[in-house]
Amino acid sequence: MSKHATKAELENEIKELRRALELAEQKNTLTNKDQTILDNINVTYFELDLKGNLTYFNDNLCRDFGYSREELMGMNFRAYTQPGYVETVRSAYNKIYTNGSPGTFINDHIIRKDGSLMIAEISADLTRTAAGEVIGFRGVGRDITSQTLAMRALKKSEERYRSILESMQEAYYEVDLSGDFTFFNSTAVKELGYTADEMMHMNYSTFVDVRNARRVYETFHRVFVTGQPVIGFEWELITKAGHTMHVESSVFPCRDEDGRMYGFRGIVRDIGQRKQAEEALRQSEEKYRTILETMDESYFELDLKGNYTFFNDAICRDQGYPRSALMGMNYRAYTTPETAMQAYQAFNEIYRTGKAKSLYALDIIRPDGTTRYIEMSIGPIKDADGNVTGFRGVGRDVTERIKSQQALKESEERFRDLAMLLPETVFEIDAEGRFTFVNRISLERFGYTEEEVYGGMGILDVIVPEEHERAIANAASVERGESNGLNEYTVR
Repeated sequence: MSKHATKAELENEIKELRRALELAEQKNTLTNKDQTILDNINVTYFELDLKGNLTYFNDNLCRDFGYSREELMGMNFRAYTQPGYVETVRSAYNKIYTNGSPGTFINDHIIRKDGSLMIAEISADLTRTAAGEVIGFRGVGRDITSQTLAMRALKKSEERYRSILESMQEAYYEVDLSGDFTFFNSTAVKELGYTADEMMHMNYSTFVDVRNARRVYETFHRVFVTGQPVIGFEWELITKAGHTMHVESSVFPCRDEDGRMYGFRGIVRDIGQRKQAEEALRQSEEKYRTILETMDESYFELDLKGNYTFFNDAICRDQGYPRSALMGMNYRAYTTPETAMQAYQAFNEIYRTGKAKSLYALDIIRPDGTTRYIEMSIGPIKDADGNVTGFRGVGRDVTERIKSQQALKESEERFRDLAMLLPETVFEIDAEGRFTFVNRISLERFGYTEEEVYGGMGILDVIVPEEHERAIANAASVERGESNGLNEYTVR
């Protein structure tokens, strides 16, 4: 049976076969010439008796089945039919016998000698004697194994991909060169709100406004001119209900076997939620960026090496560097070796523990050589898996506070030294009446040691008991802001 004969060639071969058979019937036998014709045509010819045994066939049957002529002669059709399908084949021949007219059927259960399966298209008729008595069957067959298996594979592939398309969350579409729908999946129908019948052959311009229609046209035209796909094309469409949808599309060219473009195909996905999320993120970033830029404290982000990756304007003001110079700068560039080591140890601890840490009065050196003191709170930056990828923190310039504290400390030390040298008794007590300071002359005059005085001794421990009430009353008036002048007490 020919695997590559065209339909016209096959019909001509069958005509020649029929003429040879008609002549053979007239002569009631096949001549050598007739036999030659049967053996040389590309169509398989065979004859069966009423029991299904092969009584005659041409060489094509031997070639297709893989048996020798001697092996095939007299073989029953059951011998080369798959078990379980014998009755199917018998019924096909029985139908021809019962109807008394030719019939055509597909036998896809033929087993070759090597065990492989063969699919054949059979056209069979009854064989009669000169007196018209039915003595068997005769027919022609065509091997359609390759094309049948290819068609089945194609059908299976189409079913698989159709199943995939129908289960997709995205809309799949195909349009012709005019932009009319020729194919789409159920998601496309659902998203647009039209029925499948309404959408078939509908033009894309039906569900877009003028601005988007122009953008879509330009995109499809670019694909047509360049032959290259466009991916990630965003536009807006209008559903049947009149709602606007933000979508992202891909556009690919559709080509025929000769490479000619006949349309477009692609995927459309609804990105409305993504757009809303992006807008919310944009507003959030704008809000917090505004907060960062208007706050007095400096905000900064560093990578794991300690290089600046983000900061607000306040840090430029505090450290004296312009934004262009500070971006990417390492913290070691503006700190003393001691401060750099302190910062490194803090960063290392934050990296290991994942916990925030505060640093107090770090000294930084400005470009003009002046020193400023910064107080910082630093925490880790983590990725989605919880890994530390950098550091972020808030800093405030505490230089003036540090200077004030130092000046106060120096002043207190200076006046404390002065008080120590005064020949008069000088003391300080807290709100509970306990001594917090006494000068040297007081210790010498009253005979107490520093350990006794600063060990919890109070003013009432020195004043005699009978004057305690007056001393407490005078202290209360002072606490109220009243001035009661000089007071004399008897002390021990």
